[in-house]
Amino acid sequence: MARSGLQQDVINMYRQGVRNAMSKPREARPAFLLHMRYNFRNPALGPRDFSAIEHQLRRMSRTLEMLSEPSVTRLAVSDDMHHWWAGEVSAVQSQASSSPSASAEPGPSRPAVVSATPQSTRDASQGTSRVVGAAEGPGLQTDQAADVIAQGSRAGLGQDREPHHRAGHEPGCVRKEENEDRDQWHGTLPGHGGT
Repeated sequence: MARSGLQQDVINMYRQGVRNAMSKPREARPAFLLHMRYNFRNPALGPRDFSAIEHQLRRMSRTLEMLSEPSVTRLAVSDDMHHWWAGEVSAVQSQASSSPSASAEPGPSRPAVVSATPQSTRDASQGTSRVVGAAEGPGLQTDQAADVIAQGSRAGLGQDREPHHRAGHEPGCVRKEENEDRDQWHGTLPGHGGT
């Protein structure tokens, strides 16, 4: 498929973000991937919003440059990002449950529909996880994107962690403990005498 230069720039930037997230410690990867997905999807832009897309690309290139430093090993993810991700997961689940023909085998004239990002859900009663993907989510996917999604699925991306789940919150929402420190440097900046 032929892509414009701007489309290719967006794809390359997203791939760079995935590579960056995969270079981080295993326990920090979900936060980096969620941060990246949120910033690539919000605000939602149309295919003809050229100047807004270019602005987002410049902003994300600076963000990825900062996050790609080896010293950055943790990332604080806001509640807005968690709620957005829970909404994305629930939308895919409701879409999958409402259309029984979505899981049918694709015919020669109908391409397979799969999700552009890995989305996992946790069954609270059984404590098992599954990845929502093939024939359930919106968008088309390339083989390379399937490989990235498979890597993310194996790494346990987007899964709830039971110790962080509290009553009254959506099950797809991962939250930090109340007393968990969100500051990577624990109140002191390296090389600045703690100021």
